[in-house]
Amino acid sequence: MKKSLLLSILLTTTLSAAGQNNQPETFSQQFGFDAAGFLSRFFNFSGSGSAETPYYLSYRKLGEKKNTRLGLGANLSVEGDGNGGTNSLNAINFRVGSERFNDFGKRWRAFYGWDFKMFFTYLSTGGSGNNATQLGLGVAPLFGLQCRLNERLSFSTEIAYNLFFTVRDSNGRTRFGANTSFSPPLAWYVNYDF
Repeated sequence: MKKSLLLSILLTTTLSAAGQNNQPETFSQQFGFDAAGFLSRFFNFSGSGSAETPYYLSYRKLGEKKNTRLGLGANLSVEGDGNGGTNSLNAINFRVGSERFNDFGKRWRAFYGWDFKMFFTYLSTGGSGNNATQLGLGVAPLFGLQCRLNERLSFSTEIAYNLFFTVRDSNGRTRFGANTSFSPPLAWYVNYDF
């Protein structure tokens, strides 16, 4: 009797533990990288060069209905000008924002929200000695789609409308400005939840 009681308790505990493993695992963070920007460095998809998003890496702090998001990108370019000098163009891009989302179906998610954006560029033309720096601060409403491949892996893309206020210094002359731009869905982020 004691053996069967002990066996039934052990079996019940094992089955309840196995039943809990069938629940989907929840993750609190997501990391992504722009696969289209990465692949365009090696392949010419359109025949005329492809445009790139300024954010190569993305991070999300996942919530139940709202996510906090970050993005980072940098471009560094140095080339000779043919006269013994060098030309360089360096840019750093950063964004931080918030998004809400709605799931439809098992695999699809639509998200919408806003970002605060910042960019800094430095241009130097070695032969002429011209230097220019530009700082931009702005905001952007956004809309995107995400397709989940499995529990951890997903793809996403998004569109945004940017409004930037800029300060540009070119050889000691400072100019203030503003510009708007539309960011089409050129980035295809590969995301991993953890």
